[in-house]
Amino acid sequence: MKKIISALLVLVIIAGLGFGGWKLYDYAVFSNPEKLIIGEWKTENELLYYTFNDDGTMSGKIDLPLIGNVSIDGTYAVDRELNQLTLTYSFGSLSYNDVNTVTIEDNVLTVTNTNTNIQTVYYKVTDKN
Repeated sequence: MKKIISALLVLVIIAGLGFGGWKLYDYAVFSNPEKLIIGEWKTENELLYYTFNDDGTMSGKIDLPLIGNVSIDGTYAVDRELNQLTLTYSFGSLSYNDVNTVTIEDNVLTVTNTNTNIQTVYYKVTDKN
């Protein structure tokens, strides 16, 4: 009988730790929603790719007509109070600082440039967290 109770107690502890770990992961993501952007994103037509790293760096590729794939590297910042994503990157010899409003629902990232009002939808490819 003691063996059965001990075995059940061990199972309860293991199950509690397992669910506790899941809750800790949920808390880490939901208390820091800016972490949701970390990973690789692409447009449906696969002409634009972005990879957001957890250290605030980003990289991407843009497929331009007549030029082909162009790589970009830079940094990003998320302002969760304003739902804004600021991208700072270089493209050839030019530098850009784009401010965008963003929403993330499931694996869909919608980015709207605040200057041009152009909206682009990205789909999550990989999860880096």
